[in-house]
Amino acid sequence: MSQTFYSPDRQFRRALAADWQLFSTELLYGVPYIVVGFYALRWVGTSQVYNVTWPFVFAAGLAAWLTVHICSPSIKRKSALYFFALPQNRQTAFNGRLAFLFILVLWLVVLVFVGCGIKLGGAGITACYRIHPEFVVLPFLTTSAVFWGVHCLHSRTYWFRVSLFGASLVGWLFWKLYAISRNPANAGNNYWPGREMPLGLQFVVAGLFVAISVRFILSARTAWRKRQMGAVQ
Repeated sequence: MSQTFYSPDRQFRRALAADWQLFSTELLYGVPYIVVGFYALRWVGTSQVYNVTWPFVFAAGLAAWLTVHICSPSIKRKSALYFFALPQNRQTAFNGRLAFLFILVLWLVVLVFVGCGIKLGGAGITACYRIHPEFVVLPFLTTSAVFWGVHCLHSRTYWFRVSLFGASLVGWLFWKLYAISRNPANAGNNYWPGREMPLGLQFVVAGLFVAISVRFILSARTAWRKRQMGAVQ
């Protein structure tokens, strides 16, 4: 077996190919979830603007569940030794798994934009589909958070951080949906409601979510290095 077989790029491609072979069909789950998201809590005809929120929320929930489904076996004691015994660099395998999850989340986000393009949920009369930048990056945030949660050691500090983050995220989501609903269309503006906050500020919040996602990934990488499952690190 040549030395190139163990080169970082070859190992990365094998790790990504293994995940693709095992879990590529999971990407099809996104189609019905996104379609349902466009029709959840949707009242057609009340406004010319459709705030695209629930499709991204459904995508975020599905991405979080799939992350647990994909990542959990590699850290459970019954199967972790198998993954650790593979002839590959563990850090490269980590990067391959992370790349596959990024493709998964990107696929879900693209599905939402495709749904906007074909006017799902609008009954053919909605003039504008309003995109909120924070919701676009929400699936990336939930995926990175769950990815971190799966790989970290579950200490008391871990559960405190999980509870704090979960409560903050849920609280923000309810506030955001409430703020959008409290900004209804009016006849004076041709039934065209404004945004609940300036678009520039929404991009700032989206950037903050991206920064938090990167922080979760870096923490998961550190936890992956420290985790002890009976194999040489």
